[in-house]
This record gives sequence, C-alpha cells and structure tokens, in this order.
Amino acid sequence: MIRAMIFDLDGTLVQTEKLKALSYAKAVVDLCPQDIQETAVIEAFKEVVGLSRKEVAEWLIERFHLHESLWKRMEDLGVDTPWQAFIQVLPH
Repeated sequence: MIRAMIFDLDGTLVQTEKLKALSYAKAVVDLCPQDIQETAVIEAFKEVVGLSRKEVAEWLIERFHLHESLWKRMEDLGVDTPWQAFIQVLPH
C-alpha cells in the first residue's frame, strides 16, 4: 500500500533553474573568448528559462560567441553540432 508520495515541481523543493543557470554560466565562462563573469551569464539565462536544453544552448552559444571554442571540441567529444558539445562541457 502506498502511504505517501513526494514529487517536485520546479521551484517547490529544489530551485532547479538556479542550478541550471549556474551550470550554464560555468560552461560559458570556460568557453568564452572574452572575459565574462558568471553573473552576466546568469542574468542572460533569465531570457531563456523554460526553453529546451537545445534551445538554451544554442541561444547561449550565439549570445556569447562560443562557436569557435565549441568547434574545436566537437570531434574529441564525439558530437556533430556545437550545441551538443556545449551540453557535454556543462559541469555535472
């Protein structure tokens, strides 16, 4: 017999969007050709909250000019697109 169930809606028990923003920010800072602060990426992430992982990755790649950095890593990561490489370099 099931006596209780616990489930989480984003933001109820765990602030997942904050964690995602921090993860994306760390990756962008590592890949970005210019000097950038994590806070700038976190602020920019607010524009794409709720979009798919692919859409967020593609938007951040464009916004912070990460194509060249990602093209260099695609073969080593075994992926075919910059957004897939970006996802692979996210801290887990």
